[in-house]
Amino acid sequence: MSSDQVGETGTWRQKQILGQGGFGCVDLWYNEETGEHIAIKRCKLKDDMREKMWEHWKMEVYIMGKLNHDNVIKAVTVPLQLEPDVGEPPVLAMEFCEGGDLRKVLNLPGNCYGLPEREIRQLVTGVGSAIEYLHSNRIIHRDLKPENIVLKHVEDNRTLYKIIDLGYAKELDINSICESFVGTVPYLAPELFISKPYSKTVDYWSFGSLVFECISGFRPFLPTAPPVEWHSEVCKKSPDDISAQYDENKQIKFSKKLPLPNQLCKPLQNYFEQWLRLMLRWDPKARGGGIIQVVGGERSKCFYLIEQIMALTILHILHVEANSILSYPVNNHIQLPICKKL
Repeated sequence: MSSDQVGETGTWRQKQILGQGGFGCVDLWYNEETGEHIAIKRCKLKDDMREKMWEHWKMEVYIMGKLNHDNVIKAVTVPLQLEPDVGEPPVLAMEFCEGGDLRKVLNLPGNCYGLPEREIRQLVTGVGSAIEYLHSNRIIHRDLKPENIVLKHVEDNRTLYKIIDLGYAKELDINSICESFVGTVPYLAPELFISKPYSKTVDYWSFGSLVFECISGFRPFLPTAPPVEWHSEVCKKSPDDISAQYDENKQIKFSKKLPLPNQLCKPLQNYFEQWLRLMLRWDPKARGGGIIQVVGGERSKCFYLIEQIMALTILHILHVEANSILSYPVNNHIQLPICKKL
């Protein structure tokens, strides 16, 4: 099918444009016979693209074809009727996620102080697992942000959060070091601002920034500052600072705590603060907590901690006199008499 052809071809109908930009566009297509929905991503003709953009597109098609993880958007076979014409760039067919992207969710008025605790748990578990999977396949994403996380609603009222847009993804070389400058500025790791060589820990910074925003409703470090000021000020943070914001006097205040209000119970706030202190380290070598020994081999500490945090059982107790909810982390062997003493 020609890149200029839109509307319908055979049993397939174009329903809407899901996104468009300098690279091309993503369209939603519907099969009238089977009821199937798929997203088709097309790039511009090669002659209309910069060489770097063309390389990003070829890399995305290549990488998507070999990935298989519940929390990474799945590539599907391009229907014969939607195949590009001879001489045109390849197209990418993907599963359609009807929940839209995470940015749309964060922009809802009810989420101005962050997402509900249940959604935070599902988001961190799913996206964290996807990043660990990509890294285990020697791939860094390099452009993690809310716009590149989409939602798919599944059974049991659960949401799968899926990473999309691997146009900036890169396979790690033998030394796991890269030097090209890519990504979206508000979520970039600090070393990228000064064109230093970097590794997979750039994804840790972006992921930590994204999680902080999902918990609080805003980005962790001077979200309105221009890039040059951002770098010159945020570099003054201590290793354990997870936030820097302007106060009423336009002075910068660093913090090691999550801002209030948010929708996490107190125990989870404490655990996530500890985790964010690892993810938002300025020093890329210290970021993520390094590699630790676990049963079965080695693992990045940050992903191990996610698993430990999500395994927690939180007991919520209504304090009638104080009209408040008290929350306690408990193990599976706690007994009712012990609960009464909490």
